[in-house]
Amino acid sequence: MIVFLFPQFRFLSSTLKSLPDLKSGRFQVNRFPNQELYTKLSTNVKHRDCLIIASINPPEENLVSTLFLAHTLKKELASEIILLLPYLAYSRQDKIEKGKLLGITTIGELIRASHINQVITIDLHSSQYEQLFPLPVRSLSPAGIFASEIKRLKLRNFALVAPDEGAISRVQNVATLLGKKEIVYLTKQRSDGVIHTRLSGKLNKNAIIIDDILDTGKTLISCCQLLKQKGVKNIVIMATHGQFSGNAWKNLFDLGVKKIFVTDTIPLPDQAKIPSIKVLTVKPLIRQYFAGLKRKVKPKGVPKIQIIGGSVDI
Repeated sequence: MIVFLFPQFRFLSSTLKSLPDLKSGRFQVNRFPNQELYTKLSTNVKHRDCLIIASINPPEENLVSTLFLAHTLKKELASEIILLLPYLAYSRQDKIEKGKLLGITTIGELIRASHINQVITIDLHSSQYEQLFPLPVRSLSPAGIFASEIKRLKLRNFALVAPDEGAISRVQNVATLLGKKEIVYLTKQRSDGVIHTRLSGKLNKNAIIIDDILDTGKTLISCCQLLKQKGVKNIVIMATHGQFSGNAWKNLFDLGVKKIFVTDTIPLPDQAKIPSIKVLTVKPLIRQYFAGLKRKVKPKGVPKIQIIGGSVDI
């Protein structure tokens, strides 16, 4: 398989070079004088499987560049094209509402139209994709990465917390790897037009919140406020994708949050480059996946979305 790395993920090059079945491919994305994008391929891909590792996060140049490269690979007779998107952007636009774009389906159609056969990502936002995404998706679980870091923290008497119902299975995966039988989770109920938050499970003085995305921080702020009201003193947050939009997330540190961990699925923005935020690498997870991919398998009768993960040795 030939691998094409976009600049955001060049840090993965050493990891991929250590795998004998993966070879590096060369390409360029440039602009004509009229600012139109174009791609130039410098590697022969005829009858070869290809892997693109890219970002489709805004700015939209990322999306267009990725699609253009995929289309160029197919034009040059690549056999199969796999797209690894460590973070699947537009994934939260998954609600069917009148007059609003269903972003995840639209992005999926664009990816499929560019002759990509399969998408690999890390920590899918929800299970809606089985119905909404038009081509196969594999989701790699970061549970092992988080569990390994929690062991390093050597915290005593801590509770694992899911900030909403969507994060329950994500937190349970980490709990299983740590040998913990119980988690704490928050649920929301609407009564007479008012949203009430309910907490289930036993808390301790230390809490570790696990979620897939830290964007503006709104969900995590609500969770931390409730934990503080319940007597929790120290809070650690672990989120797979650290977007850190706006400034509201900074209030987390006033609510008992001592440390925030995110992974490098998204380059850390400048405003988040502070000592209280630590980046965990997904290199072991990607290495583990591709090391186990000894041959091309096209199973029949399996779900379109497969959640893959487990313990990871770092």
